[in-house]
Amino acid sequence: MQENKVKISDLMSKRIDPYYYNEEFQNLIKKLKQTKNICSVGTLIKSWNRGDGPREGFYTDDYQSGVPFIRINNLKQNSIDVSDIKYIYRNIHETRLKRTKVTANNLIFAISGTKENLGTVAIIPDTIKEANLNSALVRLDLDNLRISNKYFCVLFSSKFVRMQINYIGKGAAQNNLNNEEISQILIPVPSLDLQEQIVKIMSDANIKRQEKYDNAKNLLESINDILLKELNIIIPKIDDKKEFKTTISNILGSRLDPKYHQPKYETLAKYIKTNTKDLYSLEDICDEVISGQRPKGGVSQVKEGIPSLGGEHVLRDGTIETKNLKFIPEDFHKKQIKSKINPLDIILVKDGATTGKVGIIPEEYPFKEANINEHVFILRCKKHINPYYILAFLLSEIGQTQIEREISGATIMGITKDSLKNILIPLPSHNTQILIANEYNMRLEQAQNLKKEADKEFEKSKARVERIILGEETL
Repeated sequence: MQENKVKISDLMSKRIDPYYYNEEFQNLIKKLKQTKNICSVGTLIKSWNRGDGPREGFYTDDYQSGVPFIRINNLKQNSIDVSDIKYIYRNIHETRLKRTKVTANNLIFAISGTKENLGTVAIIPDTIKEANLNSALVRLDLDNLRISNKYFCVLFSSKFVRMQINYIGKGAAQNNLNNEEISQILIPVPSLDLQEQIVKIMSDANIKRQEKYDNAKNLLESINDILLKELNIIIPKIDDKKEFKTTISNILGSRLDPKYHQPKYETLAKYIKTNTKDLYSLEDICDEVISGQRPKGGVSQVKEGIPSLGGEHVLRDGTIETKNLKFIPEDFHKKQIKSKINPLDIILVKDGATTGKVGIIPEEYPFKEANINEHVFILRCKKHINPYYILAFLLSEIGQTQIEREISGATIMGITKDSLKNILIPLPSHNTQILIANEYNMRLEQAQNLKKEADKEFEKSKARVERIILGEETL
């Protein structure tokens, strides 16, 4: 254990937690204070406005009249990911949350969250004309005569700023930053001309990385065409109308919410049932469907123990995250041994922001023991069924559309165990299952290699930019 020694005089009128006085952190602060053009963030902030909620009565399913409500999980790569954005009523936006309205080019800062996303910054893109913020976010208005919003974003993804956030932020797993703490973060602020050049270097690097990411995504999505060809399925043209008419007889004995009966869902369901052979429900192809739990008080208070997987650990390419894990005590794991994960278990996110994502536990998963929390299902396939084939199908257009249809709820989206009966999967011969599974794994490996290569190149550019900012290298 590293011991940090500090004088009582150093603590007067300052923070008294020993972690803050870690030698590595204090050396960084000393180095930054000697850097050219250094200043504290507080001297650059013109105003600070914190969001609110979510609260009961905020959310609406009507995206046409509603206003986008930005949450911390929407902040991605210095911009806003709208793929799972929520909407609030316009009257809430115009009254209770009037102070935290945001428009294109506004700067958003995460003041609450995990250690990974605390201090994340993003700029509202031109595609979002107006929006609002939840309580984990603030709108920062900076003195743009001294610092540009884009340069600020570059700074807050740098190692030397991230280290400051890690030491200044309070809390064990759920961290927070207040105005005073953000204000004391030290950053170099060179001329606007140099800021622009730095931003361009990172923008070019990000474009190159995104190109390889897109190629990786296309590789994985190409399995969809192979799957459809091998299953002899031709997806009909599906009408994605938001407004439609139906009859009472069509919805009797079924869900009553309009979304469920949209033409794109009805057309696909009818086609699958009438044109596909050897159909089974997702429930039928499983020996077990298991839901997890976590101890009262949450797993976040346990720093070591048994990994507990949740929705955030299921990635969009079907893999399972092995970093940024949460843990449960070993004795609780033993009580919940039924929800212990096994190799080739399929994990389906059943509620939360990432509802509907699916992934698989690989045979070489690095943890001998792991469990799941209450936000995911384990789908354990029957022995004669290839789990990677099932995963490939669930990731396909047909699979995702069926899963999307079963998601219900406004504030908290979710899939119930009963809804697995409605997700239909064709089971071809064992050889065809293996062929599709092998094609998926081959493309996954190629895609992952592309992303690793892209990340390596991006990190080289990022390291160079940090040296330029700190005056250790010139352009």
